[in-house]
Amino acid sequence: MASYRQEAFGVHNASIDSTRSDLSMNSHDVVIAEEWTVLGKIGEGSFGEVFEVRDIRTKHHYAIKREPIKMRHPQLKHESIMYDVLAGGPGIPQCHWYGQHEEFNCIVLDLLGPSLNQLRQTVLDLPLDVVVELGCQMVSTMEHIHNCGLVYRDVKPDNFLFPASCHLPELEMVGEDNVYQYDKPTCAKVLRQWGGIPKLHVVDFGLTSWWRDPKTKVPYPETKKHSKNKTGTARYASLNVHRGKTHARRDDLESLAYLLLDLVLGNLPWTGIQARNSRAGWDRMRRLKEETFMSDLCAGLPRGLLEFVEYAKRLRFAEQPDYDYMRRLLRGSLHGGEFSALVRSPFGGHTNRRPYSLENPELEHLEADNKNRANGFLMQKPNQHEGVFAMDDMANALPDQYNQHKEGSFASASSFHKLVTKVRQGEKRVGWNTHKHDQLPWRPATDWQTIEQPTDNLKQWGEDEPQSDWASSAKLPWE
Repeated sequence: MASYRQEAFGVHNASIDSTRSDLSMNSHDVVIAEEWTVLGKIGEGSFGEVFEVRDIRTKHHYAIKREPIKMRHPQLKHESIMYDVLAGGPGIPQCHWYGQHEEFNCIVLDLLGPSLNQLRQTVLDLPLDVVVELGCQMVSTMEHIHNCGLVYRDVKPDNFLFPASCHLPELEMVGEDNVYQYDKPTCAKVLRQWGGIPKLHVVDFGLTSWWRDPKTKVPYPETKKHSKNKTGTARYASLNVHRGKTHARRDDLESLAYLLLDLVLGNLPWTGIQARNSRAGWDRMRRLKEETFMSDLCAGLPRGLLEFVEYAKRLRFAEQPDYDYMRRLLRGSLHGGEFSALVRSPFGGHTNRRPYSLENPELEHLEADNKNRANGFLMQKPNQHEGVFAMDDMANALPDQYNQHKEGSFASASSFHKLVTKVRQGEKRVGWNTHKHDQLPWRPATDWQTIEQPTDNLKQWGEDEPQSDWASSAKLPWE
């Protein structure tokens, strides 16, 4: 059996050495604030770029995030304040410095490792006991954020990172007869190499806001007027956020519930939809969430997971969440726990699931007798390569051709070699002085596939009507 190592791509291996780009010639010996030497670029996103730096005195490595001073909506100063407010809490990285260097605002943070999303993409499975432990950590982090008077507003797996000491393995492409696929390790194998389930850190506080007055501690009232501008990641957004309501603590927890279901199920019913523009995408996703029976979606899973989702959705705007109860629901979902009874679909039966636990593989015997369930939802491929690499995401900076292979699909040896050659030839050295990001248009990540050329004569949102209101947009083909 032949095999090829994936080291030609490097990006998918989460070691910092492999994700860091070589510095361009004009970026050597760049020193920030007379304290940090720039080593290389490790990512970029919609709001800036991130570099790995080394402390001149201690030799410790950190991450520095930068944005142009002339940026229309700068975020790093706000983000540095959020880090200061949250300092010392569970899962909160330390902010070491904020200031300006040349024409950039900069923030120096702890250097972290791969994201939760990267782990999911690398391994064959994410057993329930792993998801439960990570979920409890995330609940505790959200509790700390909320107790400090803040709402996070951008819960997604890309924003939860493991320590820098955690390295994902290089994937091998194996196969016979000119047919190859990636040989992914199990989650158990990776966690053994890590020494167990590590601590999660939450990053990227650019969208974080106050739910109460920071001086008086008086909660802000819920605004009656619904906002047309949506904040966060649509895939994990709560229904109240979809409806334009003010973001509250409950919405962070509902987003977390969707994230946990995504990890356990491998996908969500509203992943991979098509939409003509952002407004249509958010609306389409809202309708799918409204139409999804959670008891059907959670069929075959422990009741604690369903109750976790339903509890978050029942919370009122200003209601204090019971974080202990939410952690109890998760831990009680494990084998033999008080909430471990399996959910039955309202349409009858339950659905077969992946291995329930690293310690309880015998639970694979769950029967798949639910004939009415819309299984097609779970078979959709998630659109994980979203085209934007945020500082806190570990990069998805691969060409589109690579996407056709990394989801476990098959490829011939010759096509694989051509792909490796093309990637190598396209490599560029970038550095602090390249300013590549400033010259490119912003292409934000979305949770839907944009329809490039509509098949009818319907106008797209805002087309030739810069003052158009959403309510006046034409009806879409799927509505």
